[in-house]
Amino acid sequence: MSHASIGLIGLIAAAIAVGACTKPNPAVCCTTLEQCQAIGVNDLRPCSGTDVCVENNCLAAGNDAAVDADAMTDAPGVHAFDIAYPNEWRFSVAGPISGYFLAINTSAADLNMSSLELKSIEDDHPTAIVRINVTPSPTLIPTGQVGGHLTPLSEQTLIGTGLVTEPRADTMSDYLSLAIENAPDGMYDIAVDLVIAIDDVRIAMPITIHMVPLTVVFADPLIGKRIAVYR
Repeated sequence: MSHASIGLIGLIAAAIAVGACTKPNPAVCCTTLEQCQAIGVNDLRPCSGTDVCVENNCLAAGNDAAVDADAMTDAPGVHAFDIAYPNEWRFSVAGPISGYFLAINTSAADLNMSSLELKSIEDDHPTAIVRINVTPSPTLIPTGQVGGHLTPLSEQTLIGTGLVTEPRADTMSDYLSLAIENAPDGMYDIAVDLVIAIDDVRIAMPITIHMVPLTVVFADPLIGKRIAVYR
């Protein structure tokens, strides 16, 4: 066989090898258009089963590495629970808006939501005031399950994307409500620093609100965030 023939065979083999690599990697995931575009794909790729998508990897739900460790503790201790909520919104109404917060019990004991409390809230807008009202609930969330009422849009953002896959024990409790007062008309962003607590464990919940003109009514959750909380 001539060198030219060998070279042609090599090129054909290389082309076949490249074509064989176009199947999506099932271990690679993305749950928002921004995440997907960042890794060069144009379609949402949620994880299968009960796995959670974190940093474009499918990890087992409840795995400490599967969520952001954003609880306000000096050093992580026992993984107590997770929370999930839309951390980016598009708004044109004053509100209040509720049905967007989930508590996921990852511990061996029931999670008592009567200990839910607001610690602090600040925003960076000179006149608009972002308010969060907290409603503690006597609900006990069993281990491995989820509590919290969701609107259809929030359900798509938090559950439809695969961010939260655990079974829901309580779909009626509205833990938080979001309202915006004295917001001027126009397009601008408001950065919100929210801190709540459950069982005396402080949890930072940053939120970005994109305000749009009041001629169009929007109160849309855009991106969900899941946070691991340690005590």
